[in-house]
Amino acid sequence: MAWGYRKLGDFDSALAFYKRAEEVSAHAGFIELQIYWLTGTSNVYYQQHDYEAAEAVLMRGLELARSQGNKRTLTEYMNDLAEIELEIGRIESAEKILRGSDSPGAGQSGPVRTTGLTVGSRTYRRAET
Repeated sequence: MAWGYRKLGDFDSALAFYKRAEEVSAHAGFIELQIYWLTGTSNVYYQQHDYEAAEAVLMRGLELARSQGNKRTLTEYMNDLAEIELEIGRIESAEKILRGSDSPGAGQSGPVRTTGLTVGSRTYRRAET
């Protein structure tokens, strides 16, 4: 439902569904699903150009991904954070994140390499390992 609302441009309804799904997942202890729904939430904020909200959601998801040792999700979240940094003009910060030398990438070494799939105006990335 959330994805459908997002594709239709009904961002308020999409956010409501993504947030509710994330809450239910958190309550049930399904951290991987919680991370998934946080990604959707951040994508809606990104589409609305609310980069501050998108960044806050990504930071929360990044914490959860770290707690799970999920390197693939860490990479995806770091890429999304770097993209937000670029959108708001913080190029040096984006470069640090992509090199893995800034706080969001703590513990990650080397550059982040990705392949991209563009869906609409948003690029979804898959880490190359």
